[in-house]
Order: sequence, then C-alpha cells, then structure tokens
Amino acid sequence: MSRVETCEGCRGLRGHARLKDAMCKEFDKEYEAARLEQHRLLQLYKQACWYNFEVKCRDWRNPWHESLGDCGIRLGNWYCGSLLNAPALAIQTLEHELRLVADEVQRCDKQRSAPHDWAPGGREYERLCREGAGAALYGGLRATAQSSDQTSARR
Repeated sequence: MSRVETCEGCRGLRGHARLKDAMCKEFDKEYEAARLEQHRLLQLYKQACWYNFEVKCRDWRNPWHESLGDCGIRLGNWYCGSLLNAPALAIQTLEHELRLVADEVQRCDKQRSAPHDWAPGGREYERLCREGAGAALYGGLRATAQSSDQTSARR
C-alpha cells in the first residue's frame, strides 16, 4: 500500500482514497454551482446593460431616433413599465458581483483538486513539507543544533 492511501489512523482500511474522492465530488458540485451563478449574472448583466442603454438614450435627439415614451420596457422581475418612468440602474453593483463570482469560480476550481494535492504525498503537501514555515523552523533548529555540536566538539 502506498503512503497516500493509508496511514496509522486508517489501520490499513484505505479510507483516504474514498474520502478524497467524496471530497472531490463535493468540490466539483461547488464549482458547478459557482459557474452557474457566474453564467446567470452574466446574462443579467447583458440585460441590465441593454435596459440602461434604453433608459439613458430615451431623451437623445437627432440623429438618434427618439424613443417612444409609452413603449414598455422590462428587466426581469425588477421593472416592467413605461420607458418614460424607468429608473436608471447602478451597473457598478452588478460589475462588482461579477468580479466576486469570478474570484469564487477560480477558488472553487483550485479546491477541486485540493483533497489530492494537500493529502500526504500530494504535490502541495510535499511543497509545504519542503518550503513551509515548519520546514524553515526545523532547518533553523537543526542548524543551531549542528552549530552547538561543533562548538562542543572543539572543546
């Protein structure tokens, strides 16, 4: 058995492989949910941009065609009514949400492989063992111990 698949706590039952697979499935679900949210927000953003364009240009004059004030305009469930009474939107709010969801999609994508990467034997685990704060502390203690051993040997 490899050390990745078993440990003293598992007592040879190979629980890590099943646990990692289950965690990967959960992280895949989170990733897909974040991607769906990103897609939904992108669609809403496109609709909101068009809606805002219609609201902003309703008073434009020649050479632009004047908007028909009594025509209806709709933005999802948030506004349905006359173009003349339609309020402008703060698109910045949606842009902020799009940035947040893009960060979440990226985080979830990294998380999908985390059970394998961070488990003993995984690449991130091995990197942490080589380069982490604990490795640096151990290296410092080891250097101090070697230095004191050399000093003792000289006496």
